[in-house]
Amino acid sequence: MYPPRSRLLTAVLVCLLSVVAVRADAQHTHHWYAYSAPEFYGPTVSAEYVRKATTAAPQYVGLYWGIYQDYDMCSLDGIAEDPECPAPFYGFATNDAKPVAWSDNGAGGTFGKLVGSTFTALGSGVSADEVDTYRLPTTPCAIQIQMQVDDFQPTTEDPNVSSYNDGAVWSDPVEFTVWEFTIDNPVGSWVPALNASRTFTAEIRPLTDHASNSMARVITFRITPCSQEEGYCLNANRNEGDDYDTEGNDLKFIPALNEDLDVTSTDAPAGRHYDQAATPGSETDATATVTCLDYGAYGEVSALAVLFDAEYTNAHVEGALANSSVQMPTDVLPAAQGQQPAGNHIADASSHDGSGAAGNEDDDDPEGDGTPGDRLSRYEEYRGLKVNASWTQLDPTRKDVFIRNVHGLDASALTTENLGAPVHYMQATEVDDYRAINFKYSTYHLGAQTAIRIINGEYNNNGDWGASHAIGRSVPNNEDFCKVYVDLINADAGPPSPRLDGGIGSSDTTIQVDDTYDYQNTTEHGVGGHFKIDSEVVAYTNKSATQFTGCSRGQGGTTAASHADEAKVTWFAYPNYQIRSTFAHEAGHLMELEHMPDFWETGGWHNIMNLSLLAGATVGNGDWHVFRDAGRGEDALEDEFCVVP
Repeated sequence: MYPPRSRLLTAVLVCLLSVVAVRADAQHTHHWYAYSAPEFYGPTVSAEYVRKATTAAPQYVGLYWGIYQDYDMCSLDGIAEDPECPAPFYGFATNDAKPVAWSDNGAGGTFGKLVGSTFTALGSGVSADEVDTYRLPTTPCAIQIQMQVDDFQPTTEDPNVSSYNDGAVWSDPVEFTVWEFTIDNPVGSWVPALNASRTFTAEIRPLTDHASNSMARVITFRITPCSQEEGYCLNANRNEGDDYDTEGNDLKFIPALNEDLDVTSTDAPAGRHYDQAATPGSETDATATVTCLDYGAYGEVSALAVLFDAEYTNAHVEGALANSSVQMPTDVLPAAQGQQPAGNHIADASSHDGSGAAGNEDDDDPEGDGTPGDRLSRYEEYRGLKVNASWTQLDPTRKDVFIRNVHGLDASALTTENLGAPVHYMQATEVDDYRAINFKYSTYHLGAQTAIRIINGEYNNNGDWGASHAIGRSVPNNEDFCKVYVDLINADAGPPSPRLDGGIGSSDTTIQVDDTYDYQNTTEHGVGGHFKIDSEVVAYTNKSATQFTGCSRGQGGTTAASHADEAKVTWFAYPNYQIRSTFAHEAGHLMELEHMPDFWETGGWHNIMNLSLLAGATVGNGDWHVFRDAGRGEDALEDEFCVVP
């Protein structure tokens, strides 16, 4: 704003100065009086309101000013010019004037000269009459700038004549306001969690401007953009129909926690996003509490106000003034993932952030057939799911197995240790009708991951102990069913355990028995098996009708020993060898299920203790995998389980 040009007058002090000037025809003595104070224009600045810079670099405003000459009068009475005053004066003399000092009345700024990007402060090689720039103070405030001007002798008409020496004069104050509107960043290392919250504070400074007007305005907080994942994790909703429900925005201004604000929804009246909260009246300070309603929530919080005729002005983020919103959670790394400009919607403070994109699934443990991934994206494993009534976050480096024990059968062998992968037991409400465990989703969803159903296959007239049926290649865990027929096994005769046909020593690798029966053969599945003699576990790679060959003695921490003729040989499914990996859960990646009971002598065949999941055996559409066990002995199996992935 440019103030009108004004002439600043000082009180005229009548002071006679005698300067002798020789005229051609006579000697003339000048009697000089102040005719006016030094005339000048300015200073002025380019705007009445200047916002603080968005960087730590100094901020400047230009100063505009002009100096005119000072006029003195040669007079005998101080009222009218002396008619005898000779040329070149003819009764009036002029003096040059220039700035001699600058002041911002204690605001804390600095005057100087700016050339290109180089600022030199007044007094550091820059004189007052060279000043053209004002470096703003770092604190918002109202500022009054003044320039002091003085005249200099001799007169411009005659360098040998000095006229009246006026006193230095100050300009009228040039007033403007350096202001800022900020929102703090309370997020820090916060990671989303159900009901977790953060309180944001917005401030307008200074409290009053240079004209003593209040800077208070209606301050409006907003959450936009914001995630809108279904539920609050991969498989659970909560409190549908109230303010804390998990539908709509995952970050909300809950009205009960923001009683001093008017909380509204931009989608009103259709929903309760609660994404806007405003002060009822004008304020210079306001606070708003944001509540998290999803373990994978992400969004941005901002504050706005109508300032200086602008439609809306965004608050700058304290400590990062170039930003106009606060990420919640902090998510700036890793950048350039190919899916978003920065970040991956995973909190930087989370161990899940790593260096991976939110949509990848590079889990490689266990190795299985070498296919990475478990059909759960990094973001989904970070977001987590409800497992046995408790929210659980998954490890993005490991393949996970999910089990739904429909009939409560003995599944004690299905453990993380035995399967080589994390095992999670799901309740009925934690899977959908299609067995999916990640059915509440929106972002970075690679497809349905399903739970293995353990069911009682009851009775089968075909005499089969178990069967599985694949229904497609494109979905992981896509067996239509895989059953063990418990009632049939209970009715069948138990298999006789082989007996040693002659004693063996502790180093024998070929073991003779009376009959190997239907023990697993290496040619069928590409691996051998295990059996147990007394307390020693023995691995074998092949078998014939009466021999186990390629035997490795003392497996599983047992000790190789000699065994007597007729010692019982028990089929043993050793979990840490054969149960090395489970379903890779990768799209199009199928695994073949094998049910290998551990035969115990005490009480007959009771409790199937081990499940062998052999990675890498591809199953075609419509193939059936039947495990027939016939010709059993008198012992009976008391309970059993089956697996439906």
